[in-house]
Amino acid sequence: MTIRTIAAALAAGVVLLGCDTMSPKQTPRSLVAASWVQCNTGGGRCDVRVTRDPNGPYSCALGRFRVEPDFLELTGGRPVNIQWELPDQFTFCDGDGIDLKPDWASASRQVFESYGSDRKDGARSGFEAKAACRPFRNWRWGNTTPGGEYAYEIRFRNKDTGQGCTIDPWLRNR
Repeated sequence: MTIRTIAAALAAGVVLLGCDTMSPKQTPRSLVAASWVQCNTGGGRCDVRVTRDPNGPYSCALGRFRVEPDFLELTGGRPVNIQWELPDQFTFCDGDGIDLKPDWASASRQVFESYGSDRKDGARSGFEAKAACRPFRNWRWGNTTPGGEYAYEIRFRNKDTGQGCTIDPWLRNR
């Protein structure tokens, strides 16, 4: 092999790697065509439900799941409450919850409160230790960067077995 052939192969490899990786500033082509569901942030709450679905797009050792909405678009340019709800047999425990993916960690200032709640109204029985398991997870989201799109992950577990699961939908500010 000549140096020219090796250089060409390395250059092709770098190009291919560059196509496979995605920086936080880039929007994957699949998101452009995604069905974004709008939630007006004018003082209300945006609800996100995780449901069991044998044909759902997300899978883990606990089964297949659907996130509704899978692509949440926040309109209105104001801070918003977002609440995630799990099916009855699952819960958010210590170490679980909702987090921005590592490439979007710089947007973590968007989340100015994150907590588990006992009821759909977002109520907490207190500010006890994180180890308490909760059926709902809540964010206070700043919604301060119009056009920003964020990959996040949902981590939860089976109440009976303690086995965990991670799935990863999207948020977009408008």
